[in-house]
Amino acid sequence: MTPDAEFGYELLVCRYAELAWHPSEGSRPALVSRQLGTKDRRWDTVVIEVDPAAFERRREFGDRTIDSDLLHVVRGAPAEWAFYRDALPHPGYPWRYVRQAVHRAAGRDLIEKRRDGNRIQIRRKRPYPDWVERIVAVENKPDLDRSAADRLADQLDHDIETALADEAWLATTGERVEPALLREMPVEAGILATDFSGGLDGHLAE
Repeated sequence: MTPDAEFGYELLVCRYAELAWHPSEGSRPALVSRQLGTKDRRWDTVVIEVDPAAFERRREFGDRTIDSDLLHVVRGAPAEWAFYRDALPHPGYPWRYVRQAVHRAAGRDLIEKRRDGNRIQIRRKRPYPDWVERIVAVENKPDLDRSAADRLADQLDHDIETALADEAWLATTGERVEPALLREMPVEAGILATDFSGGLDGHLAE
């Protein structure tokens, strides 16, 4: 399959996930992204299953990204005024970076901040919701041959072992793949067998 065709398949899988996730357990609210991951591992498709009520509360924190430094402060900010170093878990890096994040969080109205002498105190404005329920990482391989199956089995094994995502899946064209190749995949991996030959609407109607 050509790179353009693989790219097209990836977009179809993403669109399918947006419209019809979960494949076998009924509708689940989800956010879908492509080519997302870490410095060392990037997935074709990432499905983030969300708690709708908690996700709605997340909107109270604005539409801008809350990076990891800010999230450390926003999640840990106490209900009552406290010195930020007493209130927050140790970050594993120098506290001066936390202090900078405290100022940024207050500047964006994510928390409240005040001075008590030479100490900076913080207080939360609202609890930060736990809106992510599950993260599913999907590898897309429309034409699964022997060499691709061997490589993907190793990748999925790695994903399951590291548990960066809650689940690891393989999406492939179910009408052409050999069952023996699927049996090479880790038993913990999910399989999404697709048939987009009739277009996305045809697959959704199945």
